[in-house]
Amino acid sequence: MIIYLADRHMNIVATCSNNLPKGLKFQNDLKAEDVESGVATFSVDILYDEEDAVKTAQYCESGNYVLVYDDNGENGFYTIIEAENDRKEHSINIYAEDGGLDLLNEVVDAYTADGPHPIAFYIEKFSYDSGFEIGLNEVSDLNRTLSWSGQDTCTARILSVANSFDAEIGFSFTVKNNVAQLRLNTDIDNIIVKSSISDLTTCLIPSGGTLEGSEYPITLAGYKYDDGDIYVNELGWVASRSALAKWSRYQWETYGNYGGHIVKYYSYDTTSQSELCNRTISYLKKYYDVIYNYEVDIAILPDNVRIGDTINIIDENGELYLNARVLKLETSSCDKTATATLGDFLIKSGGINEKVKMMAEQFKDYVVKQREQTYKTQQLAKSALTKANEASSAATNASKKADDAKTSAADAITNSNTAINQSNEAINKAQQANQSAGEAKTSAETALTKIDSATADLKKAQDNINSLKSDISSTNKSLDELANKAHILSDKKRREFADKYAKQMSVKMNDVNQFVSNLSGGNKQKVVLARWIGKDSDIVVLDSPTRGIDIKVKQDIYQLMNQMRKNGKSIIMISEELMELIGMSDRIIIMKDGKISGELERNQNLDENGLISMMV
Repeated sequence: MIIYLADRHMNIVATCSNNLPKGLKFQNDLKAEDVESGVATFSVDILYDEEDAVKTAQYCESGNYVLVYDDNGENGFYTIIEAENDRKEHSINIYAEDGGLDLLNEVVDAYTADGPHPIAFYIEKFSYDSGFEIGLNEVSDLNRTLSWSGQDTCTARILSVANSFDAEIGFSFTVKNNVAQLRLNTDIDNIIVKSSISDLTTCLIPSGGTLEGSEYPITLAGYKYDDGDIYVNELGWVASRSALAKWSRYQWETYGNYGGHIVKYYSYDTTSQSELCNRTISYLKKYYDVIYNYEVDIAILPDNVRIGDTINIIDENGELYLNARVLKLETSSCDKTATATLGDFLIKSGGINEKVKMMAEQFKDYVVKQREQTYKTQQLAKSALTKANEASSAATNASKKADDAKTSAADAITNSNTAINQSNEAINKAQQANQSAGEAKTSAETALTKIDSATADLKKAQDNINSLKSDISSTNKSLDELANKAHILSDKKRREFADKYAKQMSVKMNDVNQFVSNLSGGNKQKVVLARWIGKDSDIVVLDSPTRGIDIKVKQDIYQLMNQMRKNGKSIIMISEELMELIGMSDRIIIMKDGKISGELERNQNLDENGLISMMV
């Protein structure tokens, strides 16, 4: 799957693919389609590195576009509705819906067709000037005379048209002019990879223009910059930590903070330290790693490919093999050949000399074996040390046990003498016990008499307890009734209440313990509405219940109000939106100067003009 991110002018600003070693990655992608409503949504987590945080956040701003080319060769077009940036996880979650903002937010008026028309007539009318064009039309032979009495968003109106024609509607995209796709072994005959480090540098010493009245050009001495990789040191040099780690001239030791750098001079005619720093960083990024160029022999050259355009090369499995810009293009009409030099790319695989591969694999095997031997030696040493420690511990334990045995023997002799003395004492006590047994028999007979008396008392006490339990049960029932009337809920009932209405109202949240202050405006309004509905009142007064919320939340609230009406509840709604009053009310009362100036029942001919005439 390839995900393109585009700005509001449909310029592609970033490409996301999990098959590239560099660039933006993604996870948790989910496309949801609903045939009944005709709405498709797409959500995904875009992953980024710290140095790309600002740019990635700009790519994923709400209102930008997401173009999805999936593994089945299908594409989709979506508008970013919500974006949530988790800086700790370096992830931006975007939620997008198909269709543009023009269609999602723009409102169209009531309309009645002058006769039967095909579906293309209605779609073009309600998507006019939105940038969308009709692609596949499978109901072009059908004609309908359609009519709408109220206002709708363009999206809702287009979905209504599709339903009237028993059709389904979807949005997709085509990337034109600036991006072309070629397939290996089909559109491309051969690829030659050229790499070079002739201009490699890991550190630049920059200098700029000369200020008026000065004898020397400006430098970056004293200028502060550090993005985690590229930084300006105290000498004013611009260096890369990652490039040094890869290309250091000292492979086994580090000599100071700047040792091992490949240093070059760089100059740019400016008297601004900020601009000089930006120019130096751009130049360093261009030359701080291997530079690759691809010479591609193209069998079939698309007509729209130009210098500076981007080409995606796809392998046999449909995966992205190469993404690069056309740096040079050579074509021959006589020879019927086309050769393109590509650069500024992201490469997946290929292009390495076989001998170099073999040497790299041999060196890799050697290093692995050395590491395994070192690891085994370390493990043997650790095992020997462990066994030595265990032997020392065993000897210490044995010595301790011997001392304990000696002490135990002495204790046994003492205990034996003590046992003899205790035996003599036991004989004396047995004789005393025989005498006491006779006395106990007499006491037992007396106790039996008292037990009979106590049994009668216990029965009376049990009767009293049963009466007390009955009184407590009656009291608890009265308390429960009082609590219900006062709307006092236990923790369990509060939880059940919150779960029920959060699900019924479709509140978007982490869980029911989340603070209401952290919810969006629409979800806050849902929570407030749920509190009052949960009281199960027969009459509910709603003052501007849909003010300041988006159309999706409005629809949820309208559905809930209709359900309350079906359940026999009465609703008094106060609203300044006339179409909302007309669409939702069974009876409309107009008040002016504190008095009722008009009263209207629901009917087919009721419109805004009729209401306004009674208001002025």
